[in-house]
Amino acid sequence: MACFVGRNKRFLLPEPASVEGSDSIFARAHEAVLDHGLSEPIFSAHLVKTLLAAERELPHVSPGCARHLTAALGRFFSARIKEKHPLRTARQAIALVTNR
Repeated sequence: MACFVGRNKRFLLPEPASVEGSDSIFARAHEAVLDHGLSEPIFSAHLVKTLLAAERELPHVSPGCARHLTAALGRFFSARIKEKHPLRTARQAIALVTNR
C-alpha cells in the first residue's frame, strides 16, 4: 500500500473533495456494478472488490477516514476505466523482440 500511495502521491489532494452523502455514493456504486459496460472481467471484478471492501471497512473507521474512504470510492466509480493500453503493449512487444 505504501508503494501505491507513493507512486500516486502527485495525484492526491491535501483534503478530499467535498462529496455527497456516503449513502448516495454507495447506491451509485451498486448501480455501476450491475451495469458497468466493461468488456474485461478483471475490471468488473475490481469494481466489486473495491465496493465490498469499502462497505466492510466503513463501520470500523474514524469519521475523518470515512470521509476519505467515501471520497475515494466516489472518484473511483466516477472515473472512466482505461481498458486498453496500446503504448504499454507496444513497448512490451518491442522489449520482447529486442531483449531489453
